[in-house]
Amino acid sequence: MAALQEILFLKLGASAVLATALAAGALLRGHSAALRSRILSVAVLIVCVLPALAPMLPRPTSQAPSTGSTVAAAAASTTDLRAPVAPMSVPPRAPAPGPWLPVLIGGLWLAGAAACGVRLLRSHRAACTLVRRARPYAAAMGPGRPARVLVSADAAGAMVVGWLRPVVVLPAAALDWPAPELAAVLRHEQAHIARRDNALALIAGIVAAVQWFDPLGWLVLARLRREAEAACDDAVVRAGVQPAYYARILLERAVGVCPPPAVAAAAPFASHAAGRLRRILDQTADRTSPGGLTTFVAAGLLLLAALPATALRPATAPVPVANAHAFLRAGDTDGGPAWWREIRAELREVRAVRAWKRDPARGKPLPAAVALELPDGWTVEARDAVLLPGAKFGCVFTSEHGYVRVSRGGERFALEAVSHPPVDRTVLLLDKILTPLGYGCGGDFRAYRFVGWRSEPNLAVLRAAVAALAEAPLSSLGEVEP
Repeated sequence: MAALQEILFLKLGASAVLATALAAGALLRGHSAALRSRILSVAVLIVCVLPALAPMLPRPTSQAPSTGSTVAAAAASTTDLRAPVAPMSVPPRAPAPGPWLPVLIGGLWLAGAAACGVRLLRSHRAACTLVRRARPYAAAMGPGRPARVLVSADAAGAMVVGWLRPVVVLPAAALDWPAPELAAVLRHEQAHIARRDNALALIAGIVAAVQWFDPLGWLVLARLRREAEAACDDAVVRAGVQPAYYARILLERAVGVCPPPAVAAAAPFASHAAGRLRRILDQTADRTSPGGLTTFVAAGLLLLAALPATALRPATAPVPVANAHAFLRAGDTDGGPAWWREIRAELREVRAVRAWKRDPARGKPLPAAVALELPDGWTVEARDAVLLPGAKFGCVFTSEHGYVRVSRGGERFALEAVSHPPVDRTVLLLDKILTPLGYGCGGDFRAYRFVGWRSEPNLAVLRAAVAALAEAPLSSLGEVEP
């Protein structure tokens, strides 16, 4: 059920981002087409990286039952961090739905996504066939000519084909076009290449295919294409081509133009001509191009649009491990965003490890391989570990094979010690400069690697498990088979 809740959050968060981008485009009709296109592009990219950003986004926190023993234990933990705290009680889980429901939903989604994927593959194949049958355009076009210009009798109009190495494909009739007209058309297509419109359209097409049941994805794809054409028209006018002359070219080339297949190629030059003609001839139209700050602000605002959907995420359960309150209070409790707390924890980790290297008595070395049974069915195992106060996860490893592993039933995650690949001279020099200041690693580039699903509940359980190891007498620890 938790997985279904997380998928629902990602879906509604993506829909909120796309809907906000469409609404922003409608509100910014008086601004430049390049700005509206940039907002739509940023929204599509945010939807793509939203699963990777999910661990950094907030989630609801379930409250423990307000029983007298729990309140008393929490009060005791605020006065004595070493005082024992009773394990928190976890409310019973709701019965999971029948196994047929997730299978049915997953099967329907997979069938629709596969159909849309086949359509994308066919469009890619059609684009490759168009480029393969085309012949190079040998006429001299002067400065600013794209890297490759091809001529094909199968092309409905001038267009850009490809996303990794895009080329301009002209129809056979382009051989008879006047030089100024051909130069204006090529400048339009070159603007598509400079803006990477084909790559963005491909990403938007993949997003729409994955969310094939959501019309917002298809609306964003269609709107992104229209705004890209208008933005390229603005680039041609900014380059000095007279709007009336350019509008006449567009009007003449609009006869008999059909849309391209899916997202394999940019729209033909004369597509969406009706709306573009009005904008080209509008003397008051905004034709500016947005800067990097505008993109950054747009990304932040669009990401905020997904935050209300975090209420649907599975709640963070209380850590069912003894002394969890005391350890978490003594751990990383800094305020600020997650990335800032991560940096602070890394700096404390470096200081703690350097102090331990100078004075190994600061840590509590464990036997070679130990295990400890924890409340609520959790088990923690450690190998070649030293429990070190002040460390990021409460421990360090004395060898590359060290680890701290926590498991319960089918849930399992761990920290392992790994060595970085060989570093270059720049990193070594930087480490030599930072080591005397207390921020280097003294040439020891070993680091942690989290194995399993990295999430705040798992990290909290891991920290609390290390705290339980630190407080358990050595006589209570069992041995782990090698």
